[in-house]
Amino acid sequence: MTLNPIFFLILGKGNLNLMQAGGVTADAKSTRSTVDDMSVAEVRKALAFMRKEWAAHKCVRPFFPSQQLPDSEATVSNFAFRFVMGHHHKRHKNTKSTRAQKAKSVTKSVDPAC
Repeated sequence: MTLNPIFFLILGKGNLNLMQAGGVTADAKSTRSTVDDMSVAEVRKALAFMRKEWAAHKCVRPFFPSQQLPDSEATVSNFAFRFVMGHHHKRHKNTKSTRAQKAKSVTKSVDPAC
């Protein structure tokens, strides 16, 4: 059975955590979930469910991306897509704001007499 690369990003070796994924960080303002309509706890629960299902998969019990997550209407496939896209969006948003701050500090340090 061939899986989409998105699942390998999420399932990987089981060592992906929300610190790496942009969920909960040391910054108080970054405590928002990577997936818009889910809380951080719900995202963690979904990731734990996916890891458990992936670890239990065998030839006679395959991993189904169309399987529904517990306590949610989303499928594993839908959640994986939204998780990766949300993480990507947050990373790019943070990079843009960091670049803007660096550009602003560089412009302030330039001597206006030159």
